[in-house]
Amino acid sequence: MEEQKRFLNFNKDEIDLLVSLVEKYSSILECKKSDSVEWKRKNELETYKRGGGQPTPIKIDQNDLKVKSIIGVGVTGLPNPFDSDGPLIPLRSENDIEIIVDCNDEQIADLLNKSNNLEKTVNNNDENEQIQWDKWSPEDLKKPKSEQLQTNESRKKNSIITTSKRKSSRSTQLTNDCRTKINLVSQAKLELIKLQTKCLQEEHQIKLKEYQIKAKNVEELHKLEIEEKKIQIEILKKKLESI
Repeated sequence: MEEQKRFLNFNKDEIDLLVSLVEKYSSILECKKSDSVEWKRKNELETYKRGGGQPTPIKIDQNDLKVKSIIGVGVTGLPNPFDSDGPLIPLRSENDIEIIVDCNDEQIADLLNKSNNLEKTVNNNDENEQIQWDKWSPEDLKKPKSEQLQTNESRKKNSIITTSKRKSSRSTQLTNDCRTKINLVSQAKLELIKLQTKCLQEEHQIKLKEYQIKAKNVEELHKLEIEEKKIQIEILKKKLESI
């Protein structure tokens, strides 16, 4: 067999046309591979690419504004001051908060007089009191501090301890109440289970009795049918003998 001649993929006219097209669109054409990997990569870029040019304006009518006012924050969302894209909202610190108190001159004078009277009474009490060191013992160190020696922090600690004790007593009461309730519920469940088992046993006995009665009836019917067939056979025998 003669070998077939292989034709050219592109003739001269097609080559000239291809070169002219490449020359025309050379600003946007690139020499890249066109295998499956490149096509997959191009498709990924095509799906996630951003549109070029100016954005098309969106028309907003009165219905859109009404819906936005109804939904409220769900449309725009709350401003996040900790986000890099969030608006620059200045956060107010505690020092910036102004405390406004309405006071008259008479009220200020009354407060000053009361404070001076308290200081005088405290000083007089301190002068009148005399500490008796003869009755002192090391066991007195275990006693709680007097109110004069206590600070705000120590008072807070003492109040926290008392509240914790109250909470612990309340928690123990709650646990005891819960335990009693759980015991009552468990007892009720046990009684219910006992009643259910009793009912099931009674139903089982009733079904057994019904089954036994049905079995007896079936046996009796079977016996009657056998006797009837025997009588029929005897009648047929007598007829045959008479013939």
